[in-house]
Amino acid sequence: MLATITTYYFFLTNFYTFITIKSSDYFHHSHFNSNDIHLHEVNTKSKKLFSIGKNHSDSLDFSFTSERQCIRIWTKDFKNFKGTLTNFTTKISDSNQEGNYKENKPKRHKEYKNTVKIDTEIAKQIYVMFNNAGIFSMRDGKDIKGWRIGTDGVIYSIKYSTLNKESTKQYWTPEVYVGKIKEADKIVHLLEQLESTLNMKDSFDKFFNTLPNGCYNVGSILVWCKEENKKE
Repeated sequence: MLATITTYYFFLTNFYTFITIKSSDYFHHSHFNSNDIHLHEVNTKSKKLFSIGKNHSDSLDFSFTSERQCIRIWTKDFKNFKGTLTNFTTKISDSNQEGNYKENKPKRHKEYKNTVKIDTEIAKQIYVMFNNAGIFSMRDGKDIKGWRIGTDGVIYSIKYSTLNKESTKQYWTPEVYVGKIKEADKIVHLLEQLESTLNMKDSFDKFFNTLPNGCYNVGSILVWCKEENKKE
């Protein structure tokens, strides 16, 4: 049976989208065991949920982060690569759930994440994807002519660290600039490659299915509210 999905739009300081999902209808992952994923409840006082590694014995350490997932790849010799994929989200305060959004701006209070290892050969493939696309040498989005930052959409962050250099770059919703800015074309193509290689959407869906009932920010202006089907 298909999920019952209800979408609401509210104009606050920005508009938010609410999707009510009955998880037993929407997530059909009978092969998936939630025990395979270690779920963390993260202290929200920590402002650095994901950051580039500071182990300077590594020859390369980089991360590629959206508003709900983070890929991290590192190597000491450019022969053997390691990597992780982290899914994360923030639960909206129980005192400010779906029915109260009209009156109040959503309050966030708990962050959840899970991290899974990436196979070494796949980690190397991902490095090759980034390197061949020239991502590491690409200018920051704010320095690229015509690349403006909107009020919603998705921001992708790339952190890159070597023995001699560290950099952080951000790119707002590259899909908007496909066919207009060549750097955006490269990032969108990279996103397609990463999805094909890591099944990132499926990974996030599985993670989301392990979360307690409630409403969660899942990127940009999008909020998902989920509840289990009640037993009759």
